[in-house]
Amino acid sequence: MKLSDLFSRWNKQNNPPPEPTLESHEPEIPPNSTIILEEINHAEIAGYPETSFKSQERVYLGEDGQKCKITIKKNPQAAGCGHNLKSPDDVGFISYTSKLPVCKICEQEYYRLRDQTRHENCICRHLVAPHELTYLEGKGFVCEECKRQEKAIKPLKVLGWVFNLLLKSLITEKPQANEEVPNDLTQLPPPRNLPPVSHDQESRP
Repeated sequence: MKLSDLFSRWNKQNNPPPEPTLESHEPEIPPNSTIILEEINHAEIAGYPETSFKSQERVYLGEDGQKCKITIKKNPQAAGCGHNLKSPDDVGFISYTSKLPVCKICEQEYYRLRDQTRHENCICRHLVAPHELTYLEGKGFVCEECKRQEKAIKPLKVLGWVFNLLLKSLITEKPQANEEVPNDLTQLPPPRNLPPVSHDQESRP
């Protein structure tokens, strides 16, 4: 790896880029114009004020009496994945890890990744953004919480294996005593001596 690559990586870690912000530049109405209609629509996801949608429409008359219309829209970003949203319907789910909204495109990608590992021993079923998932061999895609739990379980499994091995070496199997027939069992009488059965050797038609 080159020295410049190391420096750029160190610079990104210590100086992360600022989060993108959406700035809406409201067009100005020409002077000496008369506003005849102004309509403002506002919507947001309950509990998440950062996902605030705003649509504003203005109809005015210019100096020459011509009717004009200005439409202003403010579309926020899904804080859980960083993608732009056009309406509250574009939100797919709330991330289990970050507790932030994730768009529907990332929701489709999430289910695609889950479908890839459906035959593996998946240990995580939390709804998180695709960039919050990590692949573990044989365990499928897991979130950060399940990844920490899996790493904590491995030393416990090793300790349990060592404990069982030591326990088995300490346990000695006792020899089994010869099973004796109890005296109180009723013995069957010997078979009676019956006369031999005579067989007719003549051929039958």
